Amino acid sequence: MSRVLKLVFGVVIVVLILSIAGFFYVRRRNQLAKLTAEAPAQVVSVSVDSDRTRSANRTQTKYKTLVVYDYTVGGATLHGQTSKSGDVKSSYENSQQVKVCYEPAHPENSEIFTADHKCGR
Repeated sequence: MSRVLKLVFGVVIVVLILSIAGFFYVRRRNQLAKLTAEAPAQVVSVSVDSDRTRSANRTQTKYKTLVVYDYTVGGATLHGQTSKSGDVKSSYENSQQVKVCYEPAHPENSEIFTADHKCGR
């Protein structure tokens, strides 16, 4: 393969990767923008999962925190769960009061955040 062809192929791969990453970023941002209403929530349970990968010269561990929570909208108690990147267990301890952001038209679509978070962002 010629040097120019390798360069073009490399550029195409980078553009493809950036496009996919951009798509998921915009999708996530649009999902969060719909969560404009807020209510207090109570953490029911928190668990942290780890995924360890090994390469030739290093080991990498990625953490994911699963939080289960309850909240009330219009007199109805709803249950939710969300996954947060990293080990953020200390931010969402059992029985802790936190903020839930939800879609006003579909309150079952929700996610929890710490108290300083602004819903709709």
